Amino acid sequence: MITRLLLLTSLVLVLASAGPARATPGTVPIAARIVAAGAPVEGPVAVRVQIYDQPALGTMLWEEPELTLDAQAGFVAHTLGATTPLTPTVFDGSVRYVQLRVNGVDMAQRLAVRAVPYAIRAGVADLAHSVGTLATPAGDRLTVTDSGRVGLGVAAPTERLHVAGKIVADPTYGVASTSTQFVTSSLTFVDIPGLAATVTTHGKPVLVTVSTNLDPTSPPLATYGSWGAVTITRDGVNLGHAAYGFQIASNARYDNVPVAFTFVDVPPAGAHTYRVQVRAGEAAVTVTLGEGGQTQQVAAIELN
Repeated sequence: MITRLLLLTSLVLVLASAGPARATPGTVPIAARIVAAGAPVEGPVAVRVQIYDQPALGTMLWEEPELTLDAQAGFVAHTLGATTPLTPTVFDGSVRYVQLRVNGVDMAQRLAVRAVPYAIRAGVADLAHSVGTLATPAGDRLTVTDSGRVGLGVAAPTERLHVAGKIVADPTYGVASTSTQFVTSSLTFVDIPGLAATVTTHGKPVLVTVSTNLDPTSPPLATYGSWGAVTITRDGVNLGHAAYGFQIASNARYDNVPVAFTFVDVPPAGAHTYRVQVRAGEAAVTVTLGEGGQTQQVAAIELN
């Protein structure tokens, strides 16, 4: 009669060698020492293994047919899952309990499965390589094809990255506009209120566009007309010519001159604010922007 069974090793998962092409095996090696009447058992013994969800009673989740193992000095060894594979559904993150039966006698206490065997669930990651698709209950999916295409929400991506739906990322653009009229006679560049766009960049070029209207006048009108200049600053630094900026507008008849231009800047990574500034060309010149409520705009867009 068997009086005692000592489990010598924790249930330890045999991990696969490194490499994406190798699947994680669903097996666990186990070793025990069987003692009867104070002496180690020798020869064949009948062993059956079951896995339950509770330490007593509960639901049986897995079992292997009864096996005949050869005990030597009481020691027996076996690989669980060699006959009936252990699957990720057996080890789903909950505590599991192993029931051993030796020569028809159930051991009185079930053995709690320790954390290591839950590495069997790492086999799910093999799907990303061998199958290429991971599906969620909501039906969303990540697809990686053998040709290197990646699909988000797309079963068969046709581009290197194919996304179904919107992409949300750090702000990589900034837009500001105003329809409020602004008047100045400053001979140095001053900010146009409301025309400041902030963008978070990642070391890539930024396209800056400006659209406004300019009416430089002087009383009385000079025969050569009056002029003003518009420029862009990044974080307070003028990116254009120190005196003439990016565009000069001249007018001798109170016309409202449209001003529109673009500039490609290459700032360091980080948050940057682009502002539009204006100046009068010379003394006694008054510069009016947004005359008649026309919309003015500045946009800063990081280029990929």
